[in-house]
Amino acid sequence: MENNGFYRDQEGRLVQILSRAVMREDGRAVVLYQELFGNYARKVEYREVFLDSMSAFDPEAENIKTDQAPERGNCAETEKGQAPQELLMDFLDAQTHREKLEILYQMKDCVTDYLIDTMALSLDMEIPQGVLEDRYQKLIRSLRTLIKYETNRLR
Repeated sequence: MENNGFYRDQEGRLVQILSRAVMREDGRAVVLYQELFGNYARKVEYREVFLDSMSAFDPEAENIKTDQAPERGNCAETEKGQAPQELLMDFLDAQTHREKLEILYQMKDCVTDYLIDTMALSLDMEIPQGVLEDRYQKLIRSLRTLIKYETNRLR
């Protein structure tokens, strides 16, 4: 079990481990995790209870595809020859919102609900479930708003 590890709950929904800790009162190990669905609630659970109710999730082994994501273009690679997973990593590593928006435009033919949820979560926002194209446009609008107020000054 590692921080930032992914698990599936009993209904098959994804959760991500944020941190591990020990309860002061009884010394038992606990896990702080975040649901990657609904309102992205953060929860604490005893480690053994968490492991009993969750199953490990390996995105590469499961070749992520969501039920709601329709097939869109050639998603094996984009125009620049990058796979969607590489572009997602570039998005997460980008230093400015403008860079993130450019990467998002490159992903337009390959975007899935999973990718939108991951990108929105990295920006500390929620894009409600719905039609994939609408969710993609909402993420673009949200990034444009962040760009509008982005500054280069040190805080």
